[in-house]
Amino acid sequence: MHFRVGADTNLLFSGLFFAGAPHDFLERVLRKELTLFLSQYVVDELLDVLRQKNVSEESFQKLLELENVRVFSDDHYISKALFTEGRGLVRDLNDVPVYAFAAYGLRTGIFDYFVTGDADLLVPPLRKALAGKMVSVPEFFEVLAPKT
Repeated sequence: MHFRVGADTNLLFSGLFFAGAPHDFLERVLRKELTLFLSQYVVDELLDVLRQKNVSEESFQKLLELENVRVFSDDHYISKALFTEGRGLVRDLNDVPVYAFAAYGLRTGIFDYFVTGDADLLVPPLRKALAGKMVSVPEFFEVLAPKT
């Protein structure tokens, strides 16, 4: 099955620059096994992080050019209701736009899962609000290859 997934900045940064599960996730995107959805907020946040760390943007720019990577403008999914809901659920207010994008994408069926490397986004109230579809990379890999 081909999955459509949203992702956050933590997953992207780790996947681009370190070995491990996030890197394996991005390899699946490169092989076109997954369609990746990103918000403009996440794209801008990662570009800011790369610039702050004085790290090349080249790998990320190549990822963005793939036909199976889609970026949503923030005005496409932002709503007062989702931001209000997010403020009541997230610990770090910088995660409110990420939550809003995940909620929008999951509830409208644009993507099947939202995969994150941020432990703050994997707390039970958030998972419950998003019907268990906000998952870590290892959890997503379990979905891809369930144990028999």
